[in-house]
Amino acid sequence: MIADLNLLVTFARVAEQESFTAAARRMGVSKSVVSRQVTALEAEMGVRLLHRTTRKLSLTEAGAAVLERCQRIIAEAEEAEIAATHLENAVSGTLRVTAPMSFGISQLGRVMPGFLRAHPNLSVDLVFDDRRVDLVEEGFDVGVRISAMPDSSLIARTLTPIRSCLVGAPSYFDKVGRPAHPHDVRDLNCVRYSLADQQNYWMFHKRGVEPVRVPVAGSITSNNGEATLDMIAGGLGVAYLPDFLIADAVRAGRVEMVLSDWDAATYGCHAIYASRRHVPTKVRFFVDYLADVFAPDRVGWRL
Repeated sequence: MIADLNLLVTFARVAEQESFTAAARRMGVSKSVVSRQVTALEAEMGVRLLHRTTRKLSLTEAGAAVLERCQRIIAEAEEAEIAATHLENAVSGTLRVTAPMSFGISQLGRVMPGFLRAHPNLSVDLVFDDRRVDLVEEGFDVGVRISAMPDSSLIARTLTPIRSCLVGAPSYFDKVGRPAHPHDVRDLNCVRYSLADQQNYWMFHKRGVEPVRVPVAGSITSNNGEATLDMIAGGLGVAYLPDFLIADAVRAGRVEMVLSDWDAATYGCHAIYASRRHVPTKVRFFVDYLADVFAPDRVGWRL
């Protein structure tokens, strides 16, 4: 089997043009490159394909037989490329998307109808999961991640900043007092996120001030933001929660922000997808759509 199919293409071009020079000009390479590739093909096949004279080139009997098959292979390859390009550019098929649980439930679900109305031939497999999903290994086209810096092996498009805020029920603060400084939080019942890298302390950031690291403890941990919000609203304690999750509860008076001039490090919400030369149209359209609906000046959760 020929290891490099480009050798077949080069041979076919030379045979069709009956000239190394003309074939090289058509292919945009030097004559010496074309000559070397034909010689390499002859060596690999163990047969002479061309009669070479100072005036012209002509096919040997073996060369004529090989040319016929080369032209068939090239035509089939071109048809396959056209078919692949059509599939790549068609906004159809299935788009597999993964996103964090809380963001997916509270934000992503509500914007999907608009996208699917615009692309009725596309179906979406939407999976919410708070673990760090391997897009390539698990066959996802797009992932939504909330992080400081996405995996550098993937293409990332930042959609909007996400701010984490310290919140609790007004009734809870009426009972235990409202913290005036991050160090006061150590005396509160802190509902911690069980999937966090570090559960035993929280970091507080404020512009122009050194970050404050506060040891925290509490009666419960949770791996779900909605459940944490419900517990906090019920007066259980305090929690660091993202603005997209708490905005409605804050406006409704269910929970109250404290230490509002401090926050956890601001993260970005990113759409990520595998690095490749040709991004599928369905991926590009979806990422563009997310960038539009979650643009910083369009989201409704800013506090």
